[in-house]
Formats: sequence, structure tokens, C-alpha cells
Amino acid sequence: MRLRPAWIIVAACIATACAGLGVWYWLTAPTVLRLAVGNEGREHARLMNAFAQKLTAEHAAVRLKLVRNQNLVESAAMLDAHEADVAVVRSDHMPRDGLTLAILNRSAIVFVAPAGSRLRRVADLRGHAVGVLRGATDNTGIFDALLAKDKLDRSHVRVVSVTYGDLQEVIDTHRVDAIMVASPIQSGMVERVLTAMTTGTGPRSRPVLFGVEDAEALAAHDQAFDATDLPRGTFGTDPAWPAEDLSTVSITQRLVASRQVRDGPAGDLTRLLFTMRTALAAQIPSANAIEALDPDDAATVGLHPGARQYYSGEQQTFIERYSDFFYIGITLLTMVASAIGGLWSYLLSQRQESAVHMAHRLLKLQYHARLAADAEVLDDIEAQADELLGQAVTMAEEGRMNGSQFHTFAVLNQSLLAAIAQRHARLTAAWGPEHAGAVSGDQRSA
Repeated sequence: MRLRPAWIIVAACIATACAGLGVWYWLTAPTVLRLAVGNEGREHARLMNAFAQKLTAEHAAVRLKLVRNQNLVESAAMLDAHEADVAVVRSDHMPRDGLTLAILNRSAIVFVAPAGSRLRRVADLRGHAVGVLRGATDNTGIFDALLAKDKLDRSHVRVVSVTYGDLQEVIDTHRVDAIMVASPIQSGMVERVLTAMTTGTGPRSRPVLFGVEDAEALAAHDQAFDATDLPRGTFGTDPAWPAEDLSTVSITQRLVASRQVRDGPAGDLTRLLFTMRTALAAQIPSANAIEALDPDDAATVGLHPGARQYYSGEQQTFIERYSDFFYIGITLLTMVASAIGGLWSYLLSQRQESAVHMAHRLLKLQYHARLAADAEVLDDIEAQADELLGQAVTMAEEGRMNGSQFHTFAVLNQSLLAAIAQRHARLTAAWGPEHAGAVSGDQRSA
């Protein structure tokens, strides 16, 4: 069964539309990024879980699929192993393949010594026992870096690993001379240590709080650290802790993306994090600590190009990002439309040629009918006319012959039948009914 020209055109249009819809879906489908985070009990994991849920609820262009692990060190390893596209890591355990999108929180490093202690700086810790408060990640590496700054090492200091659970017991038994705390400022952990070391209500019962000297120099030497100034009263105002502005260093918890993540999705994820920060803070207060990075600051290194575009206000819009695709698509659509138009013209011309050819055949049969020598020839012409009529009806049903063409064919067919009837009547009148069907050769030539 032959396809009608109209159906061929319809099929071509449907195929083109399906191809266009497929490309549009590919361009607008959300990008799903695998996010490496710690277990559900960690604050950063709770924040990222809320962020992922909000991205899904608002049908954002970027979505997150959380991949759980034990700690931030494992998250960094997963990013380097290409088992994750995005990860929450700490600045002292940055992945080789990771580039920063945003700072999630900042952990200031401070030391707390009992009341009456003469310890005031890291260099004073030589020969003393120092408790290193363990958080989600082991902090002894941070302490080693601080010791190295003052040309000290573990042989000069006795390190005691302290957990939140045994903090009070370690203080009460005087097992350490100072405790190093590296915890998010808003976590309240420094306040807990200060309270645990406070022995009374007078000024002399107040613990000693000190930071890291030469913070700017250390931060310039080691990118794991940032120089940080803690204003008076950061850890409490009654009494004020610290009693005056305190200079120290901090480490940061960062949202980083693999270098393989395209600039568009990386920039979108950064933009959405800051767009949703207020809403996230209503659910997870630590979201208030999320910080933007300054792309023009010489100290800002390892910033993902997509995040840099967002911070610089140079992030491309959807149209700008896919302008090349749109240009190519419009060009291809124009070419397809031209091809469909050409096909349509060709099919129309073929249909017209077929109708004209059949009309010429009828006229030719009519000519031969007028010259037919006997009824046998007329019968053959009439059979051919019937065959042509059947073909014309089929073409009209399939759409290969329009109504006007079929009407013209019918008129010519009626004219042919009339010519056959007239010629048959003349032969009968001239030779008689008994001779009209069998005429001699000489009579035919006459």
C-alpha cells in the first residue's frame, strides 16, 4: 500500500518535532550531582540533606544525590576517586581534584588553659600536656602544623586526644595543661570548655583563652588556614570571652566540586545555595554561617570557575549558555523545513504528472476509438478505459489525485465512452450487426 503524500509530510513533521523535544529535554533536564557527606548525625550532613530536599521541591536545575560516609576525610577521597561530583570537606583535607564553591562554616582555633596558667601562645606549650579536642575529624594534624610554625614537634609536647564525652574528666583530673579547640564558632563548643575550666566566680577563676600568633603569616604559608579576628565577647558577654579582640587562625568547612563538573551546574549550585540560605537557616540554623568567597581577593585560590562566574556577576543565562545549540537548532530546523517543502513540491508534481498522464491516455484512446475498424478494437479500448478508471479511483482514495483532477478525468472518460458508442453505431449502420464484429482486411482499410 502506497503512502499518501500528506502522510509522508505528517510523518516527517512528527519526526522533526520528536527530535526537537528530545533536544529540549536534554537541555532542560536537571543535572544530578552526587554529594559526598558524613553520616546523618553530623551538622553539615543535616544541612546538605535539607538543601537537597529543597532543590527537589523547587524543581531546580541542579539536584543532589547524597552519598554517605564516615567523615570529611572520606568525602575528599571519594571526590578524588570520582565516586562523587561534589563533597563537603575541610580546608586541611582538601581533595586534589576539588575546587571550592562556598564556605559552609568556619572553625576558629583557640586554646583554653586553667585559671592562673602562664600559657599565652603556642610556643609556651613546650614541655606541657595539651588536649586536642576531637571533632568529626581528627584535629591532631592541625596541632602539628601549629607546632611546626614555632619549630616544635611531638617530642616537645605531650598530646592527649580528648573527646566531648571525657572532656570534664580530663579537666578535673588535671591530665592536660591546655585544650585546643577547633570547632565552628556557632557550635558552642568553646563555651563548654570555658565553663568546664571555670573554677569559681571571681576574675582569678577565669580560664586563660589565647589564639595563634602571626596568623597572617601562617595563612599565607599554609592554605589550610585563614587569618581570623574574634571580636570581644564572641564566646559570651557575661563575662566577655575573649575579654578583648583575639587574633588567631581558622579552618573552613567547604562545599567543593570536582574539576570535571561543568561551569554551568557548578555556578547554579552555588547560586541556589545562597538563594536558599535564609530558608535553610529557618530549619538548620548553621546555614547562617555560609560564606561567599571574594573572587577578586588574591588570597582566594582554588575557586571553581562556575562559582567564580556567580560571585563576579558573570554567570551566563540559559539562553547565553546554550546559544550555540539554539543557533544550530534553528539552522537545522530551517534546513528540515526546506527539505519538507521540497518533498511536498516533488510529491505534488508527481501526482499532477500522473493525473496528466492518465488524461493523455484517455485522449489517445478516444482518438483510436474514432478510427476503430471493428467492435473488437472498441471492446479493447473500453477495457483499457475501465482499467484507467479503476486506477483513478484508487489514486483519489490515496490522495494522489485531487477532486478537480478526478472530475476532469471523469469528463474525459465520459467523452471516450461516448466516442466508443458513436463509432460502434457507425460501424453497425455501415456493415450491419452481423458484420460489424468481423470486417475483412480490405473493408478495414476502406
